[in-house]
Amino acid sequence: MRIRRILPDEYDIFKQTRLTALKTDPQAFGSTFEHSLERTEESWIDQAESCVSGRERATFFAGEDDIVVGMASIYQTEPDSTSGELIQMWVSPQYRGKAVSSAIIQVLLDWAETEGYEQIIAEVRSSNKRALRFYEKMGFLINRREDESVFMYIILS
Repeated sequence: MRIRRILPDEYDIFKQTRLTALKTDPQAFGSTFEHSLERTEESWIDQAESCVSGRERATFFAGEDDIVVGMASIYQTEPDSTSGELIQMWVSPQYRGKAVSSAIIQVLLDWAETEGYEQIIAEVRSSNKRALRFYEKMGFLINRREDESVFMYIILS
């Protein structure tokens, strides 16, 4: 399993992976498959290209033989902040339980620490018990609970 940052001109892979994630696991995300279908190609290109370089946004793919089986992103919470938000975390169902999730998160956390981030936050649906257990296993702590969400964080050394 190879984990790497998104490359220029991979917006279509980004788009298809994101749409698959939204269709496969709609309960795990704040966005919807239907809403995402309404997006323009330009918006997909802009989002993907903003994650290729720099420290404000980064998206990483996990894959085998040029097939993406997982992705996750870190977006800086505010300009010049040392806090980032983990978003768009998804692994294809057939690869769950095979250490892909932990590998992609570890790569993202290592990248974030190298880029000067001190804290990464994640919002998890309170009904997603598997994700809550996973993030706790990865070292995330619960900050607070609100309605349908649990807000978690991890401090980077």
